[in-house]
Amino acid sequence: MLEIGPTFEDFWEAYDKKVERKKCLRAWAKISHDDKIEIMDHVEKYVAFTPDKRYRKNPFTYLFNECYYDELIPPKQYGHFGAAEYIFEHYRS
Repeated sequence: MLEIGPTFEDFWEAYDKKVERKKCLRAWAKISHDDKIEIMDHVEKYVAFTPDKRYRKNPFTYLFNECYYDELIPPKQYGHFGAAEYIFEHYRS
């Protein structure tokens, strides 16, 4: 069967956390075309927000729980050094 974009392979490559492929493929087959478009729009941003794959949800979890409707919260802007600067600036006045 010919899949009219976006395809599972598009999702698989964009998500870039290669676990549970068979489960993901079955889940993808059950998703509507409109949701697949939503997924591809969201996954690009989600991957940018979670550059370390260890902290990215497994792709099956992402699909099954419809995480593509979740709000994306940017990572904290302050590391250890940045937090110290923030506290210093906050209490300086």
